[in-house]
Amino acid sequence: MVVEVEPVRGLTVQQVGQLATQQLQTNAQHTALLWSFDVEDRPKKRSMMAVAFLLISTGDIGGQPIGALIWSSESTGAKLVKDTHGGFEIILGDATQGCSKTTVSIGVSDNGTVVADKKSLGQVQ
Repeated sequence: MVVEVEPVRGLTVQQVGQLATQQLQTNAQHTALLWSFDVEDRPKKRSMMAVAFLLISTGDIGGQPIGALIWSSESTGAKLVKDTHGGFEIILGDATQGCSKTTVSIGVSDNGTVVADKKSLGQVQ
């Protein structure tokens, strides 16, 4: 399974209409929200399909969150969990869905820099 994490500043009205279930996890300073896309109607680009939209924020009024689309080469679901290092993980796929399992690590540094699998997504303000 090929997975891409694409930083985005917003979603189109069409993409918002394709969102389905929401998952939430928090650590000491940040909140992670993961909205899965409807499996029957998800955004596509090339051979990839959008699995979910990730939002990381401080929860502070007026704060600037970081958003990202999670793309996969396989039709799969996504689960958001806390990792053992104070960050988050997105688990994609499993054997019951007939596809391989892949994990995307999401780290947030003390200064608010968000990193997904060593790729900087931006800084939560």
